[in-house]
Amino acid sequence: ESSSNALGLPAPAQNWVPLDISDPTIPAAHQYTAFAQWVTAYFDHGNLSSRDPDVISWVVPSSFTRFTIFNMTVSQYNTIVDTSINPALDADQLALAPVLEANYRASNFNSTLRSLLPHMENWFITGTRSASFGPYCIWVVEDDNAAAGGGFVNFMTIDGVNHFMHWDDPDLTLSVYQSMIFS
Repeated sequence: ESSSNALGLPAPAQNWVPLDISDPTIPAAHQYTAFAQWVTAYFDHGNLSSRDPDVISWVVPSSFTRFTIFNMTVSQYNTIVDTSINPALDADQLALAPVLEANYRASNFNSTLRSLLPHMENWFITGTRSASFGPYCIWVVEDDNAAAGGGFVNFMTIDGVNHFMHWDDPDLTLSVYQSMIFS
């Protein structure tokens, strides 16, 4: 489950992430903590099968489902989240966008490169309750896959899970991974 900008692709106009050096509403010292809460939240999106960006809950998580981060101990949190990193470093991702996009396109859609690993399967997974970047980005990758002729990437949308499905439901996660391996 990736974001479009992690693949070097432009973010949609609706995009919002609490980790943005250009947004002064969340002080830099608190952006990683805010991001950790936001990315581990559950979201109540509309009908994702519509592929309409307007049905995505871009900012506000569900008020009625406990965020994954609140199921962690302080020690577990500190192992996973490094709040000492400067959010300005994320600006580097913008500078690397051409390289990220080239790698994304080559690893997924370049037949010559893919022929070097003929049994490798590429998968893109998202949860129906993940943060906005997951559902949106799967649509982008689906479109790119179709434009490349299809069959390069496999897709799976898992009902009811968020970006931290591996933490909240490790048995389901293992089952999903096994289904991909043995498909």
